[in-house]
Amino acid sequence: MVQKYKYLGVVLSNNLDFREHIKAAVVKSAYIRSRLYCIRRINSLKANINLFRVLIVPNIRMVAACYDFQPQHTQDTIQRTIRVELKKFCLLPQGMENELVEAIFGNIHDSLNTIASNS
Repeated sequence: MVQKYKYLGVVLSNNLDFREHIKAAVVKSAYIRSRLYCIRRINSLKANINLFRVLIVPNIRMVAACYDFQPQHTQDTIQRTIRVELKKFCLLPQGMENELVEAIFGNIHDSLNTIASNS
């Protein structure tokens, strides 16, 4: 039996959860962060957030079409991953409050639900 399978850019496990996809998205994010470090260091926060939205979020949001059908712990993992990756990408302190991240980036849960309802 196949343990994981990549189909149309989404990594699916044999029980149809998206943990493997999230892990792959984090690896891609780390690669992009490392390649763009010099640019991110001199950019403003607004420019870094725009880069994050364009380069990182689409990799994570590939699972958004099925977001509503995921268990709550998987939804929490997706939201946490986006917050952590945003902090790393924008060179924000890792101890920054989630409410501040939500104020900067917008409500992650609502944006994922919007994508899921439009799919």
